[in-house]
Amino acid sequence: QRLEQQRQEKQRQEKQRQLQRQEIQRQEDCGITFKIQTTKYLLNIANSLRSMLHNMEFSASVMSSEAISQEIKSGQETPGVHYIFLCIGHMFHLPKSKYYIYNLEQVNYHPDFPLLGLGGKRAEFITTAFKNADTIFDYSKMNITNYPKKFKNKALYLPVPLFEGTKSKVTDIEKEYDVLFFGGLNDRRNKILKYLKENTDMNVRIVTNVFGDALYDIIKKSRIVLNIHFKGESLLETARIHDCIRHSTPLIISEESIDKSTMAEYKNIVNFVPVIKEDLSNINELTEGIQNLLSNENISYSRWKAERKMQDMVKKRFGVFFFQFVEYFIINNNKGGGSYKWQLDVAKYLHLNTINKLSKLNYYLVNSKNPSRIKIFINSFLFTDIKIEHILNLYNRYKFKIIIPIHDWFWFSNNATLNKYSNAIHNIYLSDLFCLKKEVY
Repeated sequence: QRLEQQRQEKQRQEKQRQLQRQEIQRQEDCGITFKIQTTKYLLNIANSLRSMLHNMEFSASVMSSEAISQEIKSGQETPGVHYIFLCIGHMFHLPKSKYYIYNLEQVNYHPDFPLLGLGGKRAEFITTAFKNADTIFDYSKMNITNYPKKFKNKALYLPVPLFEGTKSKVTDIEKEYDVLFFGGLNDRRNKILKYLKENTDMNVRIVTNVFGDALYDIIKKSRIVLNIHFKGESLLETARIHDCIRHSTPLIISEESIDKSTMAEYKNIVNFVPVIKEDLSNINELTEGIQNLLSNENISYSRWKAERKMQDMVKKRFGVFFFQFVEYFIINNNKGGGSYKWQLDVAKYLHLNTINKLSKLNYYLVNSKNPSRIKIFINSFLFTDIKIEHILNLYNRYKFKIIIPIHDWFWFSNNATLNKYSNAIHNIYLSDLFCLKKEVY
């Protein structure tokens, strides 16, 4: 048993080292790092946001409020770092670097938004933070309509991230609970949950203060996840819904939302019932809805299709904003010699995204909102799968700008040698093959 534990620990450490190497490579390739501030309550969102950014080839890490505060306070901000604050109310220092506030609160709950009841110096800090933020992300379009006028112009709709790395969904795990509710509790939620536990024969599981993989494991063991509003008039809690469908496919039942357009987007993912009245006089709407779902647990094709559509929509929204940082590319996979030193020097002034595969270049061009603004340095085709004809074909389609630095005799070599290193490159001027190919000019 001890040997097995040692083996597992060794595998864990190796996986951690591999992840660190991948993160260093992303930072070298992209030149931009996003640092995501989180609390334990927002850990699932933070991890999903990091996975989303990784999928877009950005360097990203998740950090606690304390760790980021210490980094800022001690002046240890690094070049190219961008901060994303998921809970600005837990911060006490603001960075000199670019930063973004991701609002996950329901604005209709807080007439003094974004102060959330704070006063004095804390209120001044929050106001300054919102004023100086590069962009304010918000998970709800309706939230933005209720923003104070002075912040509305810098607000951007960015749905709660749904991507979670390469983990596959689990659908065949044995179910232990009929109904699961997870999240914070108040009198309203307690009253509804108490009724379900005491007046039905359903196995109801209530979870608070559980996050990350532990929460995902409980969701996988549940037939139905119940979404109850904190207050009667509420937006749809899409963060809870996305927690449900990242790794599994439980049936979801929720009270209706004041945001009818969002309800329409989730109508094939969530089963809606009327908002439960304070006196519980219509709670039969909820119990009957749950019983109907329990009697027919099959996930319909429309549900699968709706989840895929939702994931594509979220990915597209992220691309609209984050691909603005992808403006300068450099094609190179030769990390040695003077040309690479030149690349590193340029990277001190421009956020260069290193490209060594044609598929990666295609990915950025296809997803760019305005590919004609993209500039591509062709440093070298050595050790890549990219050829001149690929660049020409892509240029004819996207009209990006091409920059060719002349370091040595690379561009005067025979076209067949452009992807492989040869000493002939350095003395090509002595050869009869010496010429600048017409494809280049």
